[in-house]
Amino acid sequence: MKKLIKNQKGMLAVDFMFALVLVLGLSFSIFALCFSLVVTELTQYITFATARTFSGAHINGTRQIAIAKQKYAELISNPVFAPLYRNGLFEVPSADEVGIGKMDNIYPIDGNRYNFYGVYLTLNIPLLDFRIPLYGSTSGNEDAPGFSTNIGSFLGREPTLNECKNFTIDRWRELRALTGEGAPYSTYTDDGGYIPLTDNGC
Repeated sequence: MKKLIKNQKGMLAVDFMFALVLVLGLSFSIFALCFSLVVTELTQYITFATARTFSGAHINGTRQIAIAKQKYAELISNPVFAPLYRNGLFEVPSADEVGIGKMDNIYPIDGNRYNFYGVYLTLNIPLLDFRIPLYGSTSGNEDAPGFSTNIGSFLGREPTLNECKNFTIDRWRELRALTGEGAPYSTYTDDGGYIPLTDNGC
């Protein structure tokens, strides 16, 4: 007959160890998730500020994009924001890789409707990809771990100076091509004295 073990000291040590690891892992998961949501909101602000810079008119579309990229680079290198993206916990594309401009390739729509103009990027969050001892990885995919989210701000854009000038020139040509009651508009007008001027916008 087997002898009963009367000394039961340490019987809960294993359960306590599993519970402690689970509680600590869950606590860190909640902290990582909350911190990630904060950084996601900050990144959303960066895309908004960049899209607002892009939406302002300039001499041409190329210059609009260049100024927007300059603003984006300024924001992600700001002493307040830069540490978030340089420590490997959060990753955003560089100024040369961020999507700025027309985004119909991302959101295809009918050509007769308003087109999406703005800023679009992918925020990678390695912070959320960690392994809890005894329980496994948070990503659930050991081959392709990690979390990411797409963030965009679409504010449209103002017409450029060159677009306004071309519009004003074309408008006069279209007016002269109209036909009135009995005679076309070009009968009493000519191109000689027409000087295209752009006011505040088109």
